[in-house]
Amino acid sequence: MEEGRVDAACAITPRIAAPTVMPLHRSGWVVVRAIVERRRAYRMIDRLKVLEAVGIVLADMLFLSDMRVGLCQLSGLG
Repeated sequence: MEEGRVDAACAITPRIAAPTVMPLHRSGWVVVRAIVERRRAYRMIDRLKVLEAVGIVLADMLFLSDMRVGLCQLSGLG
């Protein structure tokens, strides 16, 4: 996603302290990663698409006592 939209994306994504934000090789673009409860993932994705987030990836993972959550990786590639 474009770097100028990161604060808005971070406001949408849940976090313990903060989502992970990393720069991409493409100038002015970043990756935002956050752990999201499955039941909330699709609503969050709809809100992120309004910010023109692209390359959204969901993956199941085991986390804290086998609780199922999705890992949502937002990237500027895709």
